[in-house]
Amino acid sequence: MTKLIHHIPPLFFKNRLTELTYFTTNKCNMFCKHCFVAEELNTKTNNFLSVTEILKMGEYIPHMQRVHLGGGEPFMRQDIAELAVGISNSWKTGVVCIPTNGWFGENILETIDAFGDNGYGNLRLHFSINSPSPEDMDSFSQLRGSFEKWRKNLEMAKEASSEYQNITLVALSSFNEYNQDIFLELIDFLMDDIGVDDFSFHLVRSHGEYHPVLDIEKFNEVIEYFFTKKSKDNALLKAFRSKIRQKTADYYVDPIYTTPCAAATSRVVMSPSGDIYPCEKIGYPNLHEKDKWFMGSIRNFDYNLTKLLQSELAIDVKNRILSGKCHCDHGIDSSLSQLTSTKFKFDVVSKAIHNLVFH
Repeated sequence: MTKLIHHIPPLFFKNRLTELTYFTTNKCNMFCKHCFVAEELNTKTNNFLSVTEILKMGEYIPHMQRVHLGGGEPFMRQDIAELAVGISNSWKTGVVCIPTNGWFGENILETIDAFGDNGYGNLRLHFSINSPSPEDMDSFSQLRGSFEKWRKNLEMAKEASSEYQNITLVALSSFNEYNQDIFLELIDFLMDDIGVDDFSFHLVRSHGEYHPVLDIEKFNEVIEYFFTKKSKDNALLKAFRSKIRQKTADYYVDPIYTTPCAAATSRVVMSPSGDIYPCEKIGYPNLHEKDKWFMGSIRNFDYNLTKLLQSELAIDVKNRILSGKCHCDHGIDSSLSQLTSTKFKFDVVSKAIHNLVFH
């Protein structure tokens, strides 16, 4: 328990970097219809950061609460296991999260064994799915056989991870125009038929010309159903996760500024080649505006992330985000921003107490 103490301050103080999303690759074998990385997918580049460079960054990172290893499809990198273990251990990371479309089973199993045996922190593997229907899933991913691969490799991952207490298997889905009418069915399928440890869902994020029309009443029904009927979380975490999703639903209906954004302060994103940006919405992989929000290359700062974030360029980006009252529908940045709000934390605790008393 004591080793978790250094992860508590980022939950309450907004001026410390606590999370990083590293886009490990821009390569993917699928073309999902809602993908926010679509413009960057499979563009030619071989300038990815190496495991050695990632470990070098760890010399200057005191602690990290959570690191997302995204893509593309992360398991198209043959060294993803080394990256995950290295970031967990050398960055002293509480939780490493890896989303996957579930196609590359052998690499997934190798990563489970490597992290289970050698990782100091925790690993959450997020198996992405859009529908319980094989036909719908294959159509959505635009790759035949994607559903069957997903199910087969998830079952093997469940067996492989069962001996490791530091690995959690999570189903991951965006509530979008393609699945909003069957989302409750998807929850039952995942929690009852498949038996995943957890289910992480959120409103699909808008990007570029993609602005889907969503039924927010149905999304609110999904929130209520999952967190009252299916969630295995403790009362406090359940209250926090449901409140965050309610905030994103409210924002979809009325997209106004409410809280200073945590991007570039509590969280940053890093491209495959080591360029740092405040977030996905106005940085990588947003190809249209990323130059405007470029904070620096980790390679130009001798892999010292703290030094980069203290640079004149990075401070200017932070100041522009705050002075411009930047706001958007990105769930991760929203959750970190809300954690600096006393009212939000009070509401979460109140909801948790209410749930304990009346449920």
